[in-house]
Amino acid sequence: MITGTLRQPGKVTMLQKCMLLFLGCFFLGVFLANFSLHDEALWIGFLHENQVRQFAGAEDVEHAEALLKTILLQRGLPWMILLIALCFRFGRAVCAIWFGWLGLSGGFVFAALLGRYGFSGIGQMGILGFPQVAAYAAAYIFLLVLMEAGKRVRQERRNAHLLQNKPDLKAQALLIVLFLLDTGIYGAGIWLEYWVNPWILLHTAVVG
Repeated sequence: MITGTLRQPGKVTMLQKCMLLFLGCFFLGVFLANFSLHDEALWIGFLHENQVRQFAGAEDVEHAEALLKTILLQRGLPWMILLIALCFRFGRAVCAIWFGWLGLSGGFVFAALLGRYGFSGIGQMGILGFPQVAAYAAAYIFLLVLMEAGKRVRQERRNAHLLQNKPDLKAQALLIVLFLLDTGIYGAGIWLEYWVNPWILLHTAVVG
């Protein structure tokens, strides 16, 4: 199911569309931060400093609870909304909009940190997103692959209904299990952002 989804010669998959959209919006965000929204980019740079200080105080119970709420709101809620939207026909459009937003905001923040801290801003952004970004990226890429697989499963189910054959329940069950597995990967990213990343920030020059 997954192998057939990845091998679609002559057809642009959802994965390719969203990756191109992400990159295009990323460079658009860089352009806006440098030329059109310079003051806002400077404000983002100050916001980054405040966020680092918040992460640095994650060992305090009050700060830790606030950090967990922030991460669940900014990471967990969009993921759940995205999964629910994918149950409907407009889900693919919602997914494309979300990837565009990820690229635009990522490019804007990247350019803002680069403008405020110089080339050291690249390292600061990398440390701020390590290691949770790897888990988030893997989860989003896997989600796009599963979307294509889910489209094929729905087509096969419709064809089976027209031919009055029994639908492939094993494929549907496998797809559900893979979606749950993907959610687990994304959840691991949340755990890394809450537990591991603050520790890294405490022991790097970013906090200082």
